Amino acid sequence: MTDATKGLFVALIAVSSVAFFGPAQAAINPVPVLALKLDPSAATVYTNASSPGFFTFNGTCTVDKLPIERATVTLSSSTDVGWATTLSPTTMVFTSTAPQSFTCTVVVPQGTANMTGTLAVNGRAVAAGLQSTAETKAVINNIGPPPYVPPENGTGNGTAPAGGPVDQTANITGGNGTASAAASGRGLLGIPNDLWMAAAAAILVVGIAGYGASRARAGRVRRDHTGRP
Repeated sequence: MTDATKGLFVALIAVSSVAFFGPAQAAINPVPVLALKLDPSAATVYTNASSPGFFTFNGTCTVDKLPIERATVTLSSSTDVGWATTLSPTTMVFTSTAPQSFTCTVVVPQGTANMTGTLAVNGRAVAAGLQSTAETKAVINNIGPPPYVPPENGTGNGTAPAGGPVDQTANITGGNGTASAAASGRGLLGIPNDLWMAAAAAILVVGIAGYGASRARAGRVRRDHTGRP
């Protein structure tokens, strides 16, 4: 084989290798590349002196890896102000590059109004003995108790003493005004005023009739004793 033939043979092998395997710079990176994201990136929480505040973030995890690799991702979470966090799940297994979801809940303790904290979620991806790490953050603003919003129809406050059925001070709220217990049509012992009035009228009639009858009996007794009409 001449030198020219050998050179041609080597050139054919080199061209065939590039065509089959591709250029070196086009090779897929064997190191898994991890990416994390939190949604939303900022949140507002309301707390007061007796009750804590809660907020749950939705997260997305992706791993760019070789198709034949199996990647395991481990997650952890924390805040820079010491607020408790709950992460679910904490471990993911990737057999493809499809993204997977997770959630992270931050618990803001009571009595920490007007305070801002930062949530950090950290992850580590391991595939074929190679690994990479990633981090994502979100801000939590704690602004104390929620703002007071009055009801649309207003409110009414009142008391109804248990031992005073006559002197009731309870207010009945209706629309934007109040009506007293007397205007509600209820009287003594909760009996409607109309029945009380009817009973009073009946008692008055019976009393008048009884008085007339007693006067008549007294007149007959005097006539019997005196003999005079």
